[in-house]
Amino acid sequence: MVKVSIIVPVYGVEAYLNECIDSLLAQSYTHLEIILVDDDSPDRCPTICNTYATQDARIITIHKKNGGAGSARNVGLDCATGDYICFVDSDDKVDKDYVLHLLRTIKDGDVAVCGYTQYKKDGCVKQNIEPEGVYTGKSYLSQFLLSWHCSLIWNKIFRREAIGDIRFPENRKIDDEFFTYKVIAKCHKVTVIHTPLYYYRLRCSSVMNNPASQSKILLDRVEYLAQRFLFVKDVFPDLEQLFLRDLLDNYVRIWRSCKNIIP
Repeated sequence: MVKVSIIVPVYGVEAYLNECIDSLLAQSYTHLEIILVDDDSPDRCPTICNTYATQDARIITIHKKNGGAGSARNVGLDCATGDYICFVDSDDKVDKDYVLHLLRTIKDGDVAVCGYTQYKKDGCVKQNIEPEGVYTGKSYLSQFLLSWHCSLIWNKIFRREAIGDIRFPENRKIDDEFFTYKVIAKCHKVTVIHTPLYYYRLRCSSVMNNPASQSKILLDRVEYLAQRFLFVKDVFPDLEQLFLRDLLDNYVRIWRSCKNIIP
């Protein structure tokens, strides 16, 4: 059986962490390495992580100085020993067949992608899916122009070799967008299925929904879009015009949204 490493950055989520870890321990595919990276969380998360590590040998707990989710994921990547890598946010949860279905889907490919469900405390849910099919890295990269969902990391399983030495940027409010397209560009085969296997929790206190973070998120997105355009321009020159048009369209949308943030 191949080993799957699941990397979980942990910070300030004591109300949700047990549910997250329990969903990982309940996986129908059992040859796992669950890496909990405590990013100097100020609540009971460090204790919760330590307790689980004493109860199941598949769990590894790492405590580090606070550096953000990107930093925590990088620490997890550096110590992961699995043949495949998944990323799960510590306030979310996964279906019991999350790993099994993604492994069956990836087969001889580099990345497999599943659908996901957004849910709120009041029970409101919404399922999100991408166009199902088998893509080359280049053709899936083109899908980034049609759907922002493509840049997500937690609804995917990655072959370890596809990631290689690619790492997340640190000190960012968003980091997956700087990471995923670089991995995808190296891939020979990306397979997408509709099955919603990941449960993404929508909460007002998350980084993405915190009003105080919005200006930094916009700045991160401006830089991400520029970096992505320059990267694609060099790797796939024939996609340059498509990504340039998308870059300019996004900058216009960002400028308009700034009116609601900047006085």
